[in-house]
This record gives sequence, C-alpha cells and structure tokens, in this order.
Amino acid sequence: MSLNLKKYGIDLIDKWNKFIEINEDNSWILYGFEGQTFTLIHWGSGNNGIEELSEELSDSSMMYGAVCLRDPSSLSHKIIFIIWQGQSVPGYIRHKVKTFDEDIKKFFKGYNCDITARSYSDLSNGLVEHKPISENKSEIKVESREMNSNKNIESCQEKQTSKDIHIQTQPV
Repeated sequence: MSLNLKKYGIDLIDKWNKFIEINEDNSWILYGFEGQTFTLIHWGSGNNGIEELSEELSDSSMMYGAVCLRDPSSLSHKIIFIIWQGQSVPGYIRHKVKTFDEDIKKFFKGYNCDITARSYSDLSNGLVEHKPISENKSEIKVESREMNSNKNIESCQEKQTSKDIHIQTQPV
C-alpha cells in the first residue's frame, strides 16, 4: 500500500493553511492515518500547546503534526513540524511509514523546523522552545533510544545525556 494524500487532500491543506494563518502561541494541529490504511486524515487541533497535543498522540500510531510556539530568542513565532513514531508501532510499519516522511513534509509547507519524536519526553516544552531557529530553515531530528516517562527535559543542547538523546541540526 502507498501513501494516499488525495482522498482528503483539500481538507488536509485547508486545515493546515488555517493553522499557519492563525500563527498563535500554543496552537497545534495533528494528522494520522485512517484505520489500517495509509490515507492521511486530520486528527485534531487545539490551542493549549504541546501538552494538549501530546494527549492526542498514540504510542501505537505514526502521526504528523505541528505546534506554533514563541521563539524565546527572537520573540517571533516558530512552527515546529512533528513526525511522531509511536514506540508500540511494529518495526515493519514504522519503516514503511518512514518512507512517506519526505512526501508529507513537502505536502505541508510553511513550518520552521521538524522534529522526529518517539517518546513524549521528546516533545517537552523545554526541548522544543529552547531550540533557536535560524533565518534559513533548519531540520531538527530528535531520537530517544531509551523509553522515558519524564516529560521534563530542561534544555535542548547538542550533547549526549544519560537519556542518550541525540540532536542534529542540518541546514535545508
């Protein structure tokens, strides 16, 4: 089976464009797959930040979303695109869906950076808010190798910690 962005494409883009236009602190949007298919659907949206978005994520799903946050270094808004890889998703499904990432990132335009997250701690406010966004787009990849229920990562620094979190920034 292949990725299907056409079935609900108009609705997906319409909701994405409204999200981008609102550009408010803590607004978010989430997409997932319809049933057992690879048809992308709008999953939900809200305005209570990463914590509310995290409540909608499923450990057994691959999902895509975004959150709008105020960049503390510039006081402007930044939109973080999130690629969610639930920890309970079987490896063969995770691998198959991972091949869709580039097409999905091209489909949704207007974000400042993207994060690949496997655990809720990867999406803590400290991790996302304290990562500066340069004038040219950059891509942020976060991979957690150890399951950690602690949602409080204090900062996003380019170093290994006891939680073995690796952060890599690459210009686009």
